[in-house]
Amino acid sequence: MPSPDARDDVSGPEVGGEASRGGRRSSDGRARSAERDDNPVDPWLCFAAMALVCMGLVMVYSTSGWLGHRGGAGDWEYYLYRQGAFVVAGLGLMAAVSRLDYRILRRFAPQLMLLALAGLVMVLVVGNEVNGAKRWIDFGP
Repeated sequence: MPSPDARDDVSGPEVGGEASRGGRRSSDGRARSAERDDNPVDPWLCFAAMALVCMGLVMVYSTSGWLGHRGGAGDWEYYLYRQGAFVVAGLGLMAAVSRLDYRILRRFAPQLMLLALAGLVMVLVVGNEVNGAKRWIDFGP
């Protein structure tokens, strides 16, 4: 039978803490703190995203090379270069956003929800109708 003092032992895992909820543990078995890891980028997720980007570039080139040459641009790689520029801009934006703490968005959740709903209503009001459906808002020429 354990002594009454054995219940007061605090050397074991924290009850109700991150470890008991399936959180990460350090190599010695103790629960890690909620601080950010030294390596915040998941390498498998990054690899999967880069693979999809590369596949997208190949698909754009394979489907639009002839259109770029015949469509007035006169360059077989016109759409490839254009998509590549968007990829570079997107990767830069992704790197910048990945450094932000996503938990600060909780403060702005109601405003972001209203902004999203306003966008949905705006599509219905000022959206372009294509083949009987309003799905896009035309921002450019």
